[in-house]
Amino acid sequence: MKKALLSLTCLLGFTAFIAAQGFEGIIEFKQLTAKDTTTNIYYVKGNKIKLDQMSSLSKSAGGTVLVDLGTNKINLLSPDRKVYQDVVVSKSVATNKIDTVIKLKEAKVINGNKCVGYTVKSKSDNTQITYWLTPGNFNFFSPFVVLWNRKDKASVYFRAIKDTQGMMPMLSIESDMSGKEIGRLEVIKIEKKPVDASKFDIPKDYKKYE
Repeated sequence: MKKALLSLTCLLGFTAFIAAQGFEGIIEFKQLTAKDTTTNIYYVKGNKIKLDQMSSLSKSAGGTVLVDLGTNKINLLSPDRKVYQDVVVSKSVATNKIDTVIKLKEAKVINGNKCVGYTVKSKSDNTQITYWLTPGNFNFFSPFVVLWNRKDKASVYFRAIKDTQGMMPMLSIESDMSGKEIGRLEVIKIEKKPVDASKFDIPKDYKKYE
């Protein structure tokens, strides 16, 4: 169970939370790697977010994450086993050596959203990631990445970009230094709509996993 919950966290380099004056609704991401394609569906309201994660092999949620930026609390839920787990966020600092952060001159329109591009490079990792960020009321993203403090490259490299408040990546592409693509994360749907507050509660029939 613990391994299943921890494996879920590995796909949270790019997740979403929306602040009180920001976006409310549903955001759907698709993550593509050499091993699998995963769909991440985010429900956001005020300081809270619920993430349902589904692999290409399943149409039901394989795992759920609840985040409250107001209390800095994160829970992992297993819908199959009806258990949940509190997440203790690491305060350690990532050791990746970031060599350059380049703001791209060209702009790109993705899903009707104008985006600015940044490429972050690390020679020691043999990795470069290009993020296409859309400005607006997506006040969730930077605070969430900071709170989660994950050590995956997508999160660490994003934190190297300055002044990203209110911005969300519509697309990120990870490749090696030769330009060979390794994976990507892209927004495929954004729906602005009211979300019921009860959606962010831990179901009463779930038991705490120790």
